[in-house]
Amino acid sequence: MSLYAITDFGSKETSLVDFHPFLLEQFREEYQHINFPHGHSFFQIVLVTHGNGYCEIDGVSHDVIADQVYFIKPGQIHQWHLQHDVQGFVINFTFPFLNINFSGLGQNNETTMFLGANITQVTNICKDPVLIRQVFNLIWKEYQTEQPFTRQALYTLLEYLIILIGRENEIRDQLAQIKYADDLFTKFRKLVDRHYKSRHISKQYAEMLFVTANHLSAHCKQSCGLSAGKCIRNKILLEIKRQLLYTEQTITEIAADFNFASISYLSRFFKKYERISPDEYRKTIGRRLLNLKSDKLSLKRENYLI
Repeated sequence: MSLYAITDFGSKETSLVDFHPFLLEQFREEYQHINFPHGHSFFQIVLVTHGNGYCEIDGVSHDVIADQVYFIKPGQIHQWHLQHDVQGFVINFTFPFLNINFSGLGQNNETTMFLGANITQVTNICKDPVLIRQVFNLIWKEYQTEQPFTRQALYTLLEYLIILIGRENEIRDQLAQIKYADDLFTKFRKLVDRHYKSRHISKQYAEMLFVTANHLSAHCKQSCGLSAGKCIRNKILLEIKRQLLYTEQTITEIAADFNFASISYLSRFFKKYERISPDEYRKTIGRRLLNLKSDKLSLKRENYLI
């Protein structure tokens, strides 16, 4: 699976190497050669203002319509299939871009914590679509001019945009809980991203963080509503699904890669939580995605977008 960095998508000569907005139609035209499932090492927010199609994110297909916002996190495997007349905006940015403290809120402010929360991947803009379109447009125009304090302006506009998306999702209660969590959860998530293949239980991560397993789990529940064990399990299941859908690895190879003692251990683990065996998942979900590609909207290959 290909993983792209933000520097692979620079739109112009600029000092802003960690933030790049695009018009969706321009983005589709310039990068239409990337017509396969792939991931990014950065965040991507996409607003569709006109046109339709569909998008696959980690094996789940979503219909694309106007006034939808798509939020793609780093590492999520996705692919776009859009009609030629699609319009809108794309914003690519890195996590460090938001961590630079222009607003005085500190590194663990609500906006940066929001990015680590269970954000809805697809948001239908119902409350104030005009305002959200205006903010996307302001970001685009500010980026084009690159005047003094442009970086600060873009940071502030992006924070405001993320807040507006959060209001559409009505996650204020979630944010109220998240803002009181310290950086333990952030450190935990980074460790899970690094060691999920070899370390499967919360006690192992608690020892790496020099806390008890109960203390770690309490912080996880405060930050995302899930126990540490469930966070680890969800990550393992997600990555196994990605291997099943987007690689040709055998089940035996995947079991070895994820440090399961045998294929039977992997199959029991997977079926316990997904109610389906790994082989059945690969066949049924993979076939469903293939049918979508051939049936939905009769889209041609040249209408694909990164």
